[in-house]
Amino acid sequence: MKYSYEQGIIDGDKTQEKFFENNPTWVDLNKKVKRNYKGADFWLPKEKRGNIFYGPKLELKGRTCDKVDPYKNQMEDSVILVVEFDGDGVYHLWYMKDFIEQSVPHSDPSDRDRGRRQMSRKKYLEGAIKMSLDEMVKTIDSSQFVSDPRPATLDQFI
Repeated sequence: MKYSYEQGIIDGDKTQEKFFENNPTWVDLNKKVKRNYKGADFWLPKEKRGNIFYGPKLELKGRTCDKVDPYKNQMEDSVILVVEFDGDGVYHLWYMKDFIEQSVPHSDPSDRDRGRRQMSRKKYLEGAIKMSLDEMVKTIDSSQFVSDPRPATLDQFI
């Protein structure tokens, strides 16, 4: 049975809701910016510079298959890649730059031509960073933080 786009949206929404419940300080960009935001899924307001908040973005994937394969714009827009396999509630973390370096071009020629990359579940799990998301964020150089991507000020959402 082929996995449909519609089912992917349903499953993705469930994965994002669960992640947000466990990580309420992260901003869900698909809800706060726009539905089907083309880049990262979440942004963390980590530090204030002047009156603007900055922080890292992450891409969240829920997978039931044996492949992790974010889209090019998701890879370019994120510092962290988080994958939950089989809805088990365990988040496996990678720095996105490391994923890009260690993954291979996508097996589907049309996706490969658009810059999509992939990694097997086995390799992803073997290389996953063994720390919490909070600990990982502390290791990220603040020069990689981006300003609040939402169209309104942070004060409206706090």
